[in-house]
Amino acid sequence: MRLEIVGFLAAGHDGSERLASQVHGACTPLTGGRNGASQPVGSDPDRHNGRVFSPAIENLVAQLTRLPGVGSRTAHRLAFHLLRTDKDEALALAGALQEARERVRFCVACGNWTEDETCEICRDARRDQAVICVVEQPADVMSLERTHEYRGLYHVLGGALSPLDGVDPEDLRIDELLRRVDADGVSEVVLATNPNTTGEATASFIADRLRGRVRVTRLASGLPVGGDLEYADEVTLGRALSGRREV
Repeated sequence: MRLEIVGFLAAGHDGSERLASQVHGACTPLTGGRNGASQPVGSDPDRHNGRVFSPAIENLVAQLTRLPGVGSRTAHRLAFHLLRTDKDEALALAGALQEARERVRFCVACGNWTEDETCEICRDARRDQAVICVVEQPADVMSLERTHEYRGLYHVLGGALSPLDGVDPEDLRIDELLRRVDADGVSEVVLATNPNTTGEATASFIADRLRGRVRVTRLASGLPVGGDLEYADEVTLGRALSGRREV
């Protein structure tokens, strides 16, 4: 029982509530309740805790928990921070969110985020118009741009193939990619989908559709910079060996 108590306390407030419930149920004598059901002595089913926060705060917390990586505790901290800050600062954040949702849209050419008809990358004449890098989401464009190694164009699919989740080829911007390859004189398509099950399936599907039309390459995968062979898994080591190059 002591180990169980320590575990619940380490889990935090939710664990403490569960512990209290279990200890109360295990140690409190039972007596006849309504409809013949047993319940702890001294318990009152009509008693309950009142609302801790106002509906507005609870709604704010609920909306914050919908953000990726934000749990209940983080949402509460964010909500309390916003309520403690200056009113103009909080309203500025709300205004920025509203403005972004109203003005930002997808580029008609590549599917990246933009406020205009086409994004800045597609309008940049210094870019290599003959190379297209295919990614899953607009956030992937930012990741590749931070490398300062790629100077071609992009094509955002809007996701990855996943039949179990209801994502089929017609749900992605694959047909638009094929039309760009046929119409814009593209010489190479770089497949930069994520190196997971859905990403690899998407890359294989696109490669089959583009075979014979254009040169298709895949981002290399292998050992990370600064990594140790001792901690690398078999798949990573295998890909590193397959993709070895002369030095």
